[in-house]
Amino acid sequence: MPIGVGDRRGGVYYFRSLERAQVHAVAGNDSGDLWHSRLGHPSLKVLRLVTCLNKTVLQSVQNKACDACLRGKQTRYIFSISSARAVEPFELIHCDVWGPYRFSSTCGARYFFTIVDDFSRAVW
Repeated sequence: MPIGVGDRRGGVYYFRSLERAQVHAVAGNDSGDLWHSRLGHPSLKVLRLVTCLNKTVLQSVQNKACDACLRGKQTRYIFSISSARAVEPFELIHCDVWGPYRFSSTCGARYFFTIVDDFSRAVW
């Protein structure tokens, strides 16, 4: 939908008539989680420096664990390469302990223990 029609004279376009462009208002989403994502997952301390965010938005971010932030803070050691492969279930298992984490799970745990069966790749 053109808003104007014009002629080109000397490298410049001169409009013959212009229609008024219409602007439609859109309801904004001011959720704290959305702003946290938009700004690259900053800490609450950094979000407080953004003067356009109101207190309600900042309060909605407090004490929440963002999945992307949790994954970004995980670290792991490099494992040595092994050619050993299991030929039957439970012949070889891999275990990993992760933690402590600053937030507790719903049951209060701060450490996580993972077991992987090399043959089936089942995880417990």
